[in-house]
Amino acid sequence: MIEDVEKSLLKKFLGECAFGTNTLNAARFRADHYEQLSNIDTLERLHFLERRDEKYELRLIALPEIKDDAQVALILNKCNDLFHILHKYYRSEPGKPALITELAAEIKEIEILLPYFSQAHILSGYSKSALTPGEGILKYKSFYEIVDQLQKWNRSHHAQVITRPKLIEKKMDSKMLREFLHPKIVTSSIKLYEDGHIRDAVLNSIVAVFDFIRERTKLQQDGESLINTAFSLTSPYLIFTELESESGLNDQKGFIQIFKGAYQGIRNPKAHSLSHDLNHEKAVQYLFFASLLARRIDEATLVKSAELVQKNIEGELLTSN
Repeated sequence: MIEDVEKSLLKKFLGECAFGTNTLNAARFRADHYEQLSNIDTLERLHFLERRDEKYELRLIALPEIKDDAQVALILNKCNDLFHILHKYYRSEPGKPALITELAAEIKEIEILLPYFSQAHILSGYSKSALTPGEGILKYKSFYEIVDQLQKWNRSHHAQVITRPKLIEKKMDSKMLREFLHPKIVTSSIKLYEDGHIRDAVLNSIVAVFDFIRERTKLQQDGESLINTAFSLTSPYLIFTELESESGLNDQKGFIQIFKGAYQGIRNPKAHSLSHDLNHEKAVQYLFFASLLARRIDEATLVKSAELVQKNIEGELLTSN
């Protein structure tokens, strides 16, 4: 159960959403309700609000908490009506998309349902024009049953998070961090970590890793392009070990994937939602991960640099002329 102030925040959030949406600017919502920031944080921890690309999204599992609200009751009732229509539709046309224009003829203002209905894990496809029910819809008798299941899963996950022993409940000693982290990560992230900006500390640590690759290779690329060029298996700029042996080649291949995962899963803007559940324990673990990557770059052998390659090209051109 959540407190009355948190229920009030959920109702305000719903009331401020534009028609047919379930998102608001996260910074704006927090600023408008600055006196309840700790309550908003609680709603995030419970996954009732989820941060995606600088926006808060109101989750389906939050609606039963405010089911006394007339708009919420209407949304849940209409979702249940849509469920029964799609349940019948799947039984007659399994795997076939149902056009939203046709569904709208049976359910008025269907647009307000879709942001929530799409979270119900019973669709195999969802677009602006169609809903494709999956076989999972047959496991349930009503939409309310689905919501109950989602809530049970969420409560179970939340209970595990609460009861799991904490490795680092408070901020880790900065002196110890400075001793164990790579200097590049210390420079990019320690001050942010000390000041409590743990999200920025984590993201900056990954930025520092890719800056370090550019620093050593003189390449100007970023992301996957930078990784593929810098650690190429055929014409690398940096090698972790000799590539003539199978183990050395596997080392190079493995860390290529790890660097790509770090970019796509942490630095990529789609990963900014990780900030909503970051605590000091997770932040420290991310910093040590970034430190490992920086150390591998530091210890890698520089086979060539973009600067040297460019000079060689210019020299060959002068010679040929």
